[in-house]
Amino acid sequence: MTMRRYNYSILSYCIVAILFFGSCSRDEFQWNDQEGTLRLQIAMDDQVKVQTRALSTEEQAALAAECQVRIYNEEGLVRFYEGMNQVPQEIQLKAGDYRLHVTAGDSVAASFDKRFFRVDEMMKVVAQTVTPVQTTCRMRNTLVQVSFDASLDEALKDYQVTVSTSAGSLLFTPETVSAIGYYMLAAEESELKWHFAGTTIANEPFATEGVVTANPMTLYQLHFKYAPSGSANQDGGGRLNVEVETTPIEENTSEVEYYQRPVITATKANGDLLDFAQEYTTMAGNRDEIGFQIATSSPLTSVQLSCSQFISLGLPANQFDLMTLSDAEREELAQKGITFQSSLNAVTGQDHMKGVLGSSLLQLMTAQEGSYEVTIYAKDQQEKERSSTLRILVSDATILTEEAPLASIWSSKAEVRGSLTQETSEDVSFRYREAGTAEWSSIPAVREGNSLSAQLTGLTPGTTYEYQAMVGSEVSKVTCRFTTEEAQQMENSSFEYWSQPTNALLLCDEALGASMYWDSGNHGSATMKKNITVNDTEFVHEGIYSAKLSSQFVGIFTIGKFAAGNAFVGKYLKTDGTDGVLGLGRPFHSRPKALKGYVRYRPGAVSYTSSDVPQLVKGELDKAQIYIAIGDWAGEEYEGEVWPVVIKTKASERQLFQPDAPGVIAYGEQTWESDTEGDGLVEFTIPLNYRDLTRKPTHILVVCSASKYGDYFAGGSSTLWIDDFSLVYE
Repeated sequence: MTMRRYNYSILSYCIVAILFFGSCSRDEFQWNDQEGTLRLQIAMDDQVKVQTRALSTEEQAALAAECQVRIYNEEGLVRFYEGMNQVPQEIQLKAGDYRLHVTAGDSVAASFDKRFFRVDEMMKVVAQTVTPVQTTCRMRNTLVQVSFDASLDEALKDYQVTVSTSAGSLLFTPETVSAIGYYMLAAEESELKWHFAGTTIANEPFATEGVVTANPMTLYQLHFKYAPSGSANQDGGGRLNVEVETTPIEENTSEVEYYQRPVITATKANGDLLDFAQEYTTMAGNRDEIGFQIATSSPLTSVQLSCSQFISLGLPANQFDLMTLSDAEREELAQKGITFQSSLNAVTGQDHMKGVLGSSLLQLMTAQEGSYEVTIYAKDQQEKERSSTLRILVSDATILTEEAPLASIWSSKAEVRGSLTQETSEDVSFRYREAGTAEWSSIPAVREGNSLSAQLTGLTPGTTYEYQAMVGSEVSKVTCRFTTEEAQQMENSSFEYWSQPTNALLLCDEALGASMYWDSGNHGSATMKKNITVNDTEFVHEGIYSAKLSSQFVGIFTIGKFAAGNAFVGKYLKTDGTDGVLGLGRPFHSRPKALKGYVRYRPGAVSYTSSDVPQLVKGELDKAQIYIAIGDWAGEEYEGEVWPVVIKTKASERQLFQPDAPGVIAYGEQTWESDTEGDGLVEFTIPLNYRDLTRKPTHILVVCSASKYGDYFAGGSSTLWIDDFSLVYE
């Protein structure tokens, strides 16, 4: 018989702790009214109490490098990071509800060494707030351990046990008694099947099998015993007893963690964040204190403050370690204006120090004009370290120059800023020039209270400029710089480069140095010996070729499918039956004003319709469309590649581009509903509508289709010629 013994005392799991701390720089905290910030720090623990080998250093590193972090809202994926080191210290998101999805390891059917960890958790982002979150990424495997009692040797030899699921199996022998098998149960699956096989002492075969009801995140220990007496088993003449001990995986034990570097922040007296990458300019005589904070994922071992002028300001040394000070030294430092306190979380090991450069110290610093560099160095128990330097400029000038906001710097224009330190009736202005040149240009400033700004236009793309704020003839002692964006253009947008290494005609020619920037549905249609997008000389704006996109039925007799002529920035990833999977987008970091190009359109009558697009009526004229988007999509993985947007046309899995998706920064489109005018190509311009001027793009995508609803395999025999696309900049 089989005896089941349930024991809930041995527990195990794996943790990924995701912690969100305070800020590290002003640029990273340019909130708009609808945004909040998540600050991520990820640690991974291997916490398995049962007898099994621990993760090696190499395995730990691999888990850290391959860990995937996804953040979703109700519209879909908004952020994706592969590898713990790729997760930024902060993430700005619109206020609202989000789902955090973290995976690590390998989700294989059955393995002795590959484990899989996952967590799904809801979280809320609050506008203009840093949201702290902590979660646990648990092992999702079903675990199996097999042991063999010595009684088996009295009647059997060469015995072994195979434990299987519907998708995979593992073989357990007396040599693997210390091993644990890791299984992934398929959806709705709730059984582990075991098959015991061996040979009797009399060299007769012996075999029997059974089933264990199973759940994920549970360890099943199967202990096999042999009983020679009693009724004979039909397979071998003995009786096999199996004890099953069930252990839920729920309790934390030992830890093997990954830690990120310490996070160091600094703030003004009013709580505004200071940017270590920029000078902090303050008036002579200003006594406002400066705060600093250090957050770590393991206990602090060293916090050093250093400044070459500390001794001249009355401090005992130019450098000291806050973690090693005696009580007397700490009291002396407090009297000079530096105080601090730290708090260690005994459960998580996270450390947090808050400190202040007080008003008495700032009074000495700002007694006269000058500059100071105060460096904060932090190191934790895991040997993770970070050093940040705060540059303080003291000035008694009437006017100060301030850094231009990153989002205000375009390819040919930029907004510069400054401020007044005291009231004046004189004219205020800015002067600016290309860095390294001698001649200045000037522009009046717009004044709002003590804040000054000006819009510089007519700048050269990809060029560094410097500027200074002025009041009357007085020039700020601070000079700031910025570099305009490149006026980036898309590759092969004249559609001159083509090649055909296989049946599919490609919009590139690698032999001539053209990369695969554009692609089309030819990869799918070429399986039926047709290319729906080809090079053409009938209608050309300049050069030799244009691209001719022809919507048509692709197939043999009635076997096939309607396919829209198309071209897009990205890559055709896969043909899924008669459907396509596309990866849209290419890297891009500029902000154009519009997309310009040349087209000719000859629409056919709609002959293929879809219930998903009732506005497309059979017999009416087809429509063509071109759309452009730039954005900072988190990306979606498909078969090992990450793309800004993944398109799937299969009806059961349909996933199309959404113009209002969170990753879209700017969008524009144009639809053609009839023949274009004239005998040749006509010019078009699609303006880009920017929805957020505080974000910088990471990718661009452009999609052209001779049949607007081609994603639904609807349209008619229409043809769209496209040529000489270019991006227009201000």
